[in-house]
Amino acid sequence: MVRAPHRGSDGTAGLAHHPRRSGMSLGVRSSSVPNRGHRLPGLASGAGHDPGGNNSPVPGCGGRMVAVSTIAVVGAGVIGQTYAGLLADAGHDVSIVARGRRADQLRMSGIVLHRDGSTTRPRCRVVDTLAEARNAEVVMVAVRGEQLPSVQAEAAASLAPIVVCMSNPLGQREAFEQDVGAERTVFTFSGIGGLIADDGSVHYHSVRQQPTVVDAAASAGAAVAELMGTTALAVHREHQMASWLDTHSVFIAGIGAAVLTTENGAPGVSRSRERARQIVGAISEAFDALQGHGVPIRPAALRTIFGRVPTWFAARYWQRQFGGPLVQVSIAPHVLATRFTEFPQVAAHALSLVGRDAPRFRSLVMPCASPGHEA
Repeated sequence: MVRAPHRGSDGTAGLAHHPRRSGMSLGVRSSSVPNRGHRLPGLASGAGHDPGGNNSPVPGCGGRMVAVSTIAVVGAGVIGQTYAGLLADAGHDVSIVARGRRADQLRMSGIVLHRDGSTTRPRCRVVDTLAEARNAEVVMVAVRGEQLPSVQAEAAASLAPIVVCMSNPLGQREAFEQDVGAERTVFTFSGIGGLIADDGSVHYHSVRQQPTVVDAAASAGAAVAELMGTTALAVHREHQMASWLDTHSVFIAGIGAAVLTTENGAPGVSRSRERARQIVGAISEAFDALQGHGVPIRPAALRTIFGRVPTWFAARYWQRQFGGPLVQVSIAPHVLATRFTEFPQVAAHALSLVGRDAPRFRSLVMPCASPGHEA
């Protein structure tokens, strides 16, 4: 069993000994003294690697130093490739689990990340199974929600002291924790959006309104937040992660349903104040229902824009967002790509969360929900 993180003599968060592994190095360091006891095996070149075996910590949140870590990322979509690449560029030893055509493409061309006109080519190992990355100290699961059960057993069988779930597990949260172990599970959610081009390269951008969210209440939450901070992306430590994930399900179900059911999709909403008002009203009603079931709306800013400010103001705001990168780059491509796979499950889960207390939301989302979901 993995023990929870402990506090070192300097008050920083470290990790307790894992009975099946030794030499675990992930933790927060208060100085930049090289971590001489940790070698990154098999990494041919790249930032943070010292052929002599002396690997300096890398900058994390607030300028504090985080030890170089060995990481396995399961999933080679936008989220998996982007975080694998950013962590590798930060100096960590990263393997990415990919299969089929995507694996062939990555072995041939590697990860290619485009952001704001700049391109990087981070160095990551490509492996077919998580078992090939058996030395991983951190496993990051970055697959779509409907794919989570297919990789859950593999993640549970890994020896990694920390398993990070980067998907919204929808109704599978408790099952994931039970299989993997609650003491080593950390739920997070990405702060980037984007798409994979025909040539396999990833075009991404950071979402200004949503940093990378990390479960602050998890045993290894502090260590994962520090690790994520080495990517230079903004990180938020969320103390009510279950509520955050439920809020996110309802929010994405509403916005995604609007994309799928409005003529011309997101641009169509951006041109119609009335359609924007309908969407704001439906999601505000859903948040009322969610709160009525005892779920706080997280982050609080969503409760403000859906239900606290005047509807005309919120409609104008969301018209702009449907015409901008928040919806057109961060949300709509994923919704369209998963309209027959993951998104119907997101919609069905959101409907189950609000119950029958949100008729306008149900009317908006029901056409997109998984077949068989009762009205």
